[in-house]
Amino acid sequence: MSEFDFAIIGQGIAGTTLAWHLFWQGARCVVVDDQNPNASSRVAGGLITPITGMRLVPSWRFDDFWPVAVEFYRKVEEATGEEFLSVDPSVRVFATNEERDLYEQKREELSERTTELSAATTNGIRHDLGGMLMTSAARVDVPAFLDASRQYLESQIEFVDDRIDIANEIELSCNSAEVPRLSLRARQLVLCQGFQSSPNPWFADKQFDAAKGEMITVEIPGLNEHRVVHKGIWLAPLGDHKFLVGATYDRDNLDHTPTSKGRAFLYERLEELVALPFRVINQAAAVRPILMDKRPATEFHHEFPQLAYFNGLGSKGCLQAPLISREFAAQLVDRLQ
Repeated sequence: MSEFDFAIIGQGIAGTTLAWHLFWQGARCVVVDDQNPNASSRVAGGLITPITGMRLVPSWRFDDFWPVAVEFYRKVEEATGEEFLSVDPSVRVFATNEERDLYEQKREELSERTTELSAATTNGIRHDLGGMLMTSAARVDVPAFLDASRQYLESQIEFVDDRIDIANEIELSCNSAEVPRLSLRARQLVLCQGFQSSPNPWFADKQFDAAKGEMITVEIPGLNEHRVVHKGIWLAPLGDHKFLVGATYDRDNLDHTPTSKGRAFLYERLEELVALPFRVINQAAAVRPILMDKRPATEFHHEFPQLAYFNGLGSKGCLQAPLISREFAAQLVDRLQ
């Protein structure tokens, strides 16, 4: 039986950021993940913006999350020798007169995070009603971050390619959690599994208000835009005239199957945004792990404190995970002292 301080179940954004912080604190860790290509972290835009939603609301705790996120990703980039964080202002194009008018009403409130853009069509992007430039914005190439993290951390901590049936394969003693089939025992087991279609038997009170999201990858010859552009959908540059376009929200069909309806929706919105021909070269779908209260959750089981839970990052995971996982890692380590 292999002994660890911590066993992290799931290597999405939550599990990976937590693994880094525990590693930096010198903990003995194992990460168990089945490398599912349809996991939400593998199908993610990775966008970080200071203003969100149709009501132009400042992102929750942005001033707390933003500097920690940038510092975290830069530190991981330095360790791995890979680049996956692009810090660059992003463009929000006004889709309606009402949206433009709302910005005018909130201009002073948003002045620290935005500057106005005039109406025009520039670099192939239509913004007939004008828009705003959002500063303190970024994009994380999430699959590249996950892959680089695993490649580096594999030489520092243990990884197991497997999927645990958490309802039947976890055995608890007075001060540890075991997975006998994998011959591992940890003083603390942390569930970071994202959306699960069936309720978590250990944290049954954590209910999802999940949403399926679809994205397409397109090629747009002649479009040289290097910033992320938002207009109902978002357009994120990948290089070589290729762009990621997302995303849909579907709360009724919580599966990983791309649909013609989702593709048509994104195609139509992209035609409204881009004044150049394009072609679709890929489509993907995943389910965002959004909890009912819309906030990430970190907590310990009320009866078995050797079980912990970190989930619910939703579409703001790349912004929020570095700080939340740092604070949670400190809690986890303190409990083992």
